[in-house]
Amino acid sequence: MINKENMSYFKSINLSIDAWHFWSTLLGAVTAFVFNVQPFITLLVGLVLADLVTGMMAAKKRKERISSRGIFRTVEKITVQCIAILAAEGIRVTLFPEVNLTYVVVFVIAMSEFKSIIENVETILEIKIWSFLKSKITLK
Repeated sequence: MINKENMSYFKSINLSIDAWHFWSTLLGAVTAFVFNVQPFITLLVGLVLADLVTGMMAAKKRKERISSRGIFRTVEKITVQCIAILAAEGIRVTLFPEVNLTYVVVFVIAMSEFKSIIENVETILEIKIWSFLKSKITLK
């Protein structure tokens, strides 16, 4: 029988870290990090999918052949954009907490996708949207 009155506090703590605790802690940290940028990822995945759909419709309108390369490019874009967002968030959290670097990266990517969607819609509907938007948006 162990006499707990004479036992050191440190000897009573089990310091062994098993694989379950390690992986669950790591998964929890990664999940918390990704959930922090989840709205950005959702926005960009939606924009890329909208670009895919409008791109296929525009290709059909131009009577172009739709290939599996275009669909693979969509998966590539989503993957690369998610990596860019996670990298920007990692740099922001680690080095520049006062700078909204992630917002800037997401803005640039989102505007690129938005422009592509608008160009596809212009082809489908045969109207000039982008030039109209450019004439209305002014920076002061």
